[in-house]
Amino acid sequence: MIGLLKKRVLVKKETKVPNGRGGYSTNEIEVGQRWAAILPMSSRELGQFMQKEKEADTRIVMRFDQDLDTSCVIYYKNNRYRVDQVIDRLDHSDYMELITRREVI
Repeated sequence: MIGLLKKRVLVKKETKVPNGRGGYSTNEIEVGQRWAAILPMSSRELGQFMQKEKEADTRIVMRFDQDLDTSCVIYYKNNRYRVDQVIDRLDHSDYMELITRREVI
């Protein structure tokens, strides 16, 4: 598994901050850089997520980190990946899988 983590990604966490007019603006706070594997989802997996009305299209595997949750955004090259779901891998407790949707920036 460790041989797959070849991509250096930047992890940021989105937080909502009051804007003073009754609304909120979104800030991104840098969590840090991590090694990760970015894998496209299979057509079977895509079908399962489409049934649940999710737009997920990419899986990201990285070492377990309790700071990562669905408020995180992952940057790699010219892509932003929004985390939709965090899966704890029971077969490899040191790793976690993030189900994400890719956005080109």
